[in-house]
Amino acid sequence: GGFSDTVASLTFNSQGGYNDGGPRFWTGAGTLTLTGGITATSVDDIRAMALFQGNLALASSTTVTVDKVAGTTLSGTRGDANEQAGLAINANISGGTTLVKAGLGALQFSVVSTSLAAINVNAGSLIVGASANLPNARITLAANTILDLRGQTGLAVGSVASSAASAVIKNFSLSTAGTLVTGADGTDATFAGVLVSDYTSGQLN
Repeated sequence: GGFSDTVASLTFNSQGGYNDGGPRFWTGAGTLTLTGGITATSVDDIRAMALFQGNLALASSTTVTVDKVAGTTLSGTRGDANEQAGLAINANISGGTTLVKAGLGALQFSVVSTSLAAINVNAGSLIVGASANLPNARITLAANTILDLRGQTGLAVGSVASSAASAVIKNFSLSTAGTLVTGADGTDATFAGVLVSDYTSGQLN
């Protein structure tokens, strides 16, 4: 079975929720059609990460805003802010062509989508989740933002671009190397930022 509906926006308040694990939204075999944005706010309990799981149909441009999880920032070897994810999206995404990541928190993105052509990280961090596949997406990092592989391997994206020297692609993992594969859509991009690993035992490839 599954659950299908259309809503204007979706807001997660990370207090309480399913088995004290945070607010959850599952569609099963159904699809949630979203005409507006997604927000994860009041994120102050590490045990209560918000989660969307299932099938998600987006508008042509969708903004996902994630607050920081209070008290969980861990500075990397370069001083980068490594954040606990405040929202995880584990979904098959259709419809949308542009996704904008806003807010200073971290979005964990375990998404399969061929429709997404642009992912603009305007603030905070985008953490690549397991099984993510974004072959047609150009990920653009603004100044002081992070694309974090967190030990994921074989992520295929269209390209990663940034004009900012302070943009970071990294692998924040103690023991597992992360691998990023670009050019899945046959395009090129210019990246002026930094590629880095916090630990020699978890290199970025």
